[in-house]
Amino acid sequence: MKPWMERVREHITQAALKLSDLSHFDVRLALVIYRDYDDDEQFVVHDFADSASFVAILDSFSRRELTCRRTDAPEDVLGGFHKLVTELAWDPDAIHGCVWCCDAPGHGMV
Repeated sequence: MKPWMERVREHITQAALKLSDLSHFDVRLALVIYRDYDDDEQFVVHDFADSASFVAILDSFSRRELTCRRTDAPEDVLGGFHKLVTELAWDPDAIHGCVWCCDAPGHGMV
């Protein structure tokens, strides 16, 4: 899984840097990661930042912050969306982008 995570990180970084080239816009990027309901660290939220700061945030992530466990309960999709809407500092004068992701596609154990 590590090669896939690295490629995703590379593509997000490239997109963030391309956005920063649009210097006539105030582009702000955020990151919201949501995980399983029973995960010890269910959410990771990084507020809106300029592209360079956002890339630094991505570079600082460890593998643990992006991966799931073998006993995989359902992801808290609505909780992640709630974090996106309520915990980020939305600036009416900026263009916003958010990487909103989870540790696995939505699923559940019955």
